[in-house]
Amino acid sequence: MHNLTPAPRKNVRPRHAAGFTLVEIMIVVLVIGVLLNIALPSLVSARDRSQARSCVKNMNDFMVAKEQYAMDGKIAANSATSVTWANLSPYVRSSPNTSVTLGPTCPSSRTNYYNFNPISLVPTCSYYQSTYNAGNPLALHTL
Repeated sequence: MHNLTPAPRKNVRPRHAAGFTLVEIMIVVLVIGVLLNIALPSLVSARDRSQARSCVKNMNDFMVAKEQYAMDGKIAANSATSVTWANLSPYVRSSPNTSVTLGPTCPSSRTNYYNFNPISLVPTCSYYQSTYNAGNPLALHTL
């Protein structure tokens, strides 16, 4: 007699390849997109505020440099004497994006330069003034 042992059964379930399905990948991409939509506006506004504060800090530095220039040159503080970057450059640490003739550019707009004005007036930045219109350009608390 023959020994009738059943043949080993093959696994009826197919083996799945290791990896992710298209639906799982789409869900991950969707979640990342939602998180970016939540975070991006706050990052952009934080960058804008930081650039505006840097602009105001530069204007403060220029005001101090104008006062030092006036003291060294024995010019009255309420004088209408014009000031240029050539006058102020010895009193201000320059940055890599500083033009030899026009001075540094505004951090908020790499194409706008500061207006140093006469000694008696506060330095201005056309981008900062038109964008924020804070009245007093040196008021940090308004940003």
